[in-house]
Amino acid sequence: MPAASKTNRQLFKTTWPFVAVVASLLALVATSLSIMSLVRAYIGGESTWSKGQKDAVFYLIRYAQTGDAQAFAQYESAIAFPLNLKRARLALDRPDPDDITARNALLESGVYPADVGAVIWVFRTFRRASYFEEAVAYWTRGDALVE
Repeated sequence: MPAASKTNRQLFKTTWPFVAVVASLLALVATSLSIMSLVRAYIGGESTWSKGQKDAVFYLIRYAQTGDAQAFAQYESAIAFPLNLKRARLALDRPDPDDITARNALLESGVYPADVGAVIWVFRTFRRASYFEEAVAYWTRGDALVE
């Protein structure tokens, strides 16, 4: 066996574990970044829901105090965000999820268009995970209070 071939084989035996570890770490980093981006999209949706609910209450109180038609129009605009997110949740929570309705509702609620697909994927993938079920239960109770 030539010396160069033996050296190449020894080099390969020495380096392949390091290459495998680096490749595994790169895959882990890519997966982690993807999950973090998905979580960011969900946090943005929660923020949209909370801000819409808060603004709706504010404008409804202003309308009740002043009778100002513009305050009522602002209320209707603000309450649309949580109501659209509710519509998205209901569309995705069916036994046969309606992605088109959910996508339209998420877009109308102000979720960034590039994040809509990720939000739908996360909901459908993690819906039955205990921590996610708890979050959706809070969301459902919040929707009932908005109603």
